[in-house]
Amino acid sequence: VAENLGLDPTEFRLRNAARERTRRADGAKYPRAGGVEALEAMKRYAALSPEDAEARELVRKLEIAVRADTSGAN
Repeated sequence: VAENLGLDPTEFRLRNAARERTRRADGAKYPRAGGVEALEAMKRYAALSPEDAEARELVRKLEIAVRADTSGAN
């Protein structure tokens, strides 16, 4: 989806990440999970090594883990 919109995938996830006290569809509020902080750290890390294929792969794997953890599907 991010690519279709011309956005960086990490930035897209940051814009859509559930933050502490974000209200879920069932009315409950999310506790602090650290997903936003993890995404911001990944973004900083990727910026340090934009041509490093190993760094990009690590960021991709971490994005998948954060997405799974912050999806609200638990």
